[in-house]
Amino acid sequence: MSHPIRTALHSTADIYADITPAVTVRQFTDPAGYLATLAESFGNCEILACEVGSWAGLSALRFAQAFPHGHIVCVDTWLGSSEHWLDRDNPRHDLRMVNGRPDIYGEFMATAANYGDQITPLPQTSIIAAQILKKAGFKFDLIYIDADHSYDGVRGGIRAFLPLLKEGGVMYGDDFSDPRFDVALAVSHELAGFKVYEANWWHWRKPVIEKNA
Repeated sequence: MSHPIRTALHSTADIYADITPAVTVRQFTDPAGYLATLAESFGNCEILACEVGSWAGLSALRFAQAFPHGHIVCVDTWLGSSEHWLDRDNPRHDLRMVNGRPDIYGEFMATAANYGDQITPLPQTSIIAAQILKKAGFKFDLIYIDADHSYDGVRGGIRAFLPLLKEGGVMYGDDFSDPRFDVALAVSHELAGFKVYEANWWHWRKPVIEKNA
């Protein structure tokens, strides 16, 4: 049976019906131990997560492996950021162009199909995706901000998705110490009391509001 969020976003369609799973699926290592620590803090729960910025799907696999009872919604346009378009000589920025349009979504789906019961794509911009998920009535235990790494991009992602985070839930991201990006500055301006794990991961837990008895 499909997860309710899969049904809400894609009706009864079998979104992986015509997808051949990628033959080789890399098992992610977690050298800093961050995801293992995060998974331990939630226990063996059926958590719901949202990843804002998914690209080829490898980080979604990392989630599926760390949270075997979890489900993740992957938000991306799969069209690339400015760095992909303007720095084509970097092999990491290969857009897999077909007739002038990036073709990364097919790669994502082939990768995600290996954990298809746990991974649901939402091909949209971050802002519109947040609107869709809000109107559909979903909130998340985990939200991973990993889309546009510019100052405005990180702040915009945090602001759009923060209302969708449950009380006690965690918003997090990586590349905190990467000098190429403005992640650290943006996070410090948006989230008071965030923590940094092993220099690379930023992490913020939404306070639980005590209700009067």
